[in-house]
Amino acid sequence: MTIHFAPAPGLFRRSLTAVTLIAACAAGSVRAEGVTFEGMQIESITPSGTGGSGDAYVRFFEPWYSKTLPGNPTVIVRNMGGGGTLTGSNYFEENAKPDGSSYFLVPTSGMLTYLLRPDEPNIRFDPTGWKSFIASPMGRVAFVHPKSGIKSVEDLLSHDGELVMGLAAPTGSDMPTMLAFDLLGVRIKAIIGLDGGEQSLAYQRGELTVNNDTTAAYMSSGAQMEQDGIAVPMFTFGVEDDSGKIVRDPNFPDLPTWNEVYEMKHGKAPEGPGYDAWRALFGIVVMGSKALVLPAGTPQEVVDAYVKASEEMIADPQFAEEAAVRIGSYPQSTGAAAQRIQDSKVNLDDDARAYIRAWLKDKLGVGS
Repeated sequence: MTIHFAPAPGLFRRSLTAVTLIAACAAGSVRAEGVTFEGMQIESITPSGTGGSGDAYVRFFEPWYSKTLPGNPTVIVRNMGGGGTLTGSNYFEENAKPDGSSYFLVPTSGMLTYLLRPDEPNIRFDPTGWKSFIASPMGRVAFVHPKSGIKSVEDLLSHDGELVMGLAAPTGSDMPTMLAFDLLGVRIKAIIGLDGGEQSLAYQRGELTVNNDTTAAYMSSGAQMEQDGIAVPMFTFGVEDDSGKIVRDPNFPDLPTWNEVYEMKHGKAPEGPGYDAWRALFGIVVMGSKALVLPAGTPQEVVDAYVKASEEMIADPQFAEEAAVRIGSYPQSTGAAAQRIQDSKVNLDDDARAYIRAWLKDKLGVGS
């Protein structure tokens, strides 16, 4: 016999009493002895269109969760692009039921908007209650078009012209890359309002002279762009090791990290409020770049079922083989570790926040 967790008024209760369970004995997704999603269709919601890095990420996990979640449910991807990822974020907040029937890809740009533009009227979601069950670091690669005349990092650091870069939004996931170039003393002209696909096409045509991408996306297209002579990789953002030190991205061991390039430019390790701000954003766009969450109020039993499914997936040798090709060779965080990463993404040091807001106003005309 199966029972279904019915939502209580307001936020769903985190724990259910025996009385609640008995009262919920209608149609089911949760067995008395445990959780099952047998016969269910689960939506994997991503706040972006098809073809981007977020879409690639959720589609990689889609068959795995169908395989490892109890009851082997059908998992489908639902793309909800628009509004700088706010459309999908709002939809998830307002429509997702706390019964495990849908989960959400946390958008980097949405988190940046939430943190840096709290007065944004289109924000109708509160990520502080979201329940993360897996988090994946996702590195970033910055590259330039040969049209710029830049052929090496040394050329970049001595470049006295202006590079042109596309931004989907002033507080989108590309913004930390522009900040990184700015801290290197490289002048960037931003073209705001270009989504990822538009940026890619404009870059390939030579209309943009600098671009960036996640390592997953660059691994699938970067080699061809380099072969076609339209991409010269400059640096990666790197990743944190167990001690918290930023080291080279394991997927691009021959590329320097941004920190290394900064030292080449300034002769010392990065420091100061600008670096503190960049480091805070690094935590959002790299270490917590990709994460899957359940809605606020999801019972712990359901969260635990997703965590267990994630751990079973990660333990499968085939997962490591496929992940290396599809999302990069990064360690995956689950359970409490994934939740800590999610919680850290909705907090920003006051000094770093002040620096970024001043920078946004000065460079992009955002804010008052």
